[in-house]
Amino acid sequence: MKTLLLMLAILGVGTVGVAVTNIVRAASAEPPEDIGSSSSNPWPAAPERKNSITPKLGSYTLSAKRQNLKMYGDEVCILSCVFGTGFEVHSFPLEIQPSSPAVGLEYERRTPWGYSLAAEILHTQPRYTASLIDPHTGAFTTRSDGQMRLSYVFVMIKKYLALAEGFQIFGGAGGGYTQAGLSGAVNERASGPALQLATGFQYRLDRFSVKAEYHYVLAPKVSLRSNDAAPSTGRIFGDLDLSGRGLFLGASILF
Repeated sequence: MKTLLLMLAILGVGTVGVAVTNIVRAASAEPPEDIGSSSSNPWPAAPERKNSITPKLGSYTLSAKRQNLKMYGDEVCILSCVFGTGFEVHSFPLEIQPSSPAVGLEYERRTPWGYSLAAEILHTQPRYTASLIDPHTGAFTTRSDGQMRLSYVFVMIKKYLALAEGFQIFGGAGGGYTQAGLSGAVNERASGPALQLATGFQYRLDRFSVKAEYHYVLAPKVSLRSNDAAPSTGRIFGDLDLSGRGLFLGASILF
């Protein structure tokens, strides 16, 4: 009996030894765990979003709310005339609506140097009242209303500064082109260069951001008169001051 028990004990110990040996071999055959692998960070990092498109709404105000245009009178020049043409010149005022709704659209691209390049379009349509005159006598005839269609196109350089998580302030400057179309009492077009300064703040999320902006536009001398237009009685010419300022709210889509 003792001999039988001894044989069973030896057999059990041998079986346990074989099992332990197999477990050790299997563990040594498994590849070592890669520290920092996907098991510790199952979600890959989100790609950096360098582009954005921002539609915006706001209010725009021209700096000069009362401006003067000129009109050619008769060919008999007595006191005031255009040099070299012999045409008498009469002035009449435009009274422009203090502020008007405005819309805008901006595309922005972040650069590796910490700045952003932007292209922007702004549009507004203020109303005006013109005190019309008789081109022959220069006397006041009537007051008539009309509308201005103002469009600005700018290329900007902008810089963002982070104040808190997701909250940034920015400033920018750029140049571009402005065009004005007048209808109603005066039917003329004007175009010329313009400069712009902008500042504001944005709150940025992953794919979206909201912005509040202040814009100042400098376009003080935009001529109505084309260089190849021959003077004639009743023709309107002169310069418009399309400088102004605006407040805008926008929502950006980042991609």
